[in-house]
Amino acid sequence: MLVRAIIIGLLGAALTALIAWSPIIPDPIIFHTVLLTMIGAIYMGFAFADGRPLIIILELSVATVFIVLSLLGLWVAPLFIGIGLILHGLWDLAHHPRGIKTKIPVWYPAFCAAFDFLFAGIFFYLARNIANK
Repeated sequence: MLVRAIIIGLLGAALTALIAWSPIIPDPIIFHTVLLTMIGAIYMGFAFADGRPLIIILELSVATVFIVLSLLGLWVAPLFIGIGLILHGLWDLAHHPRGIKTKIPVWYPAFCAAFDFLFAGIFFYLARNIANK
């Protein structure tokens, strides 16, 4: 099950990156800013479904970090978006069975970490020539 989740995460990242850098997206940095914000907010939904106050506070706090990184990527330097994606991949891995105890599907951390790490790599590669905004 985890291997399938990783493969789907990698395919999803490749497809999303293809869309993000295609001519149909007028500003890839804004696209990535919105995506990092959404990715960061997913665990908030899991936390509210979980219902435990400490988990909600933890996940809301961490989601706020990703929102700040995405805005810094938009307003200061795109590098912050790539850093946010890598940190989110690490946050995914922290949700392993003996890690953070937010109630989430077993396959989700592997899927999301694979997505985040590949998507971050593609972002760093393709955004390398974008000047600070």
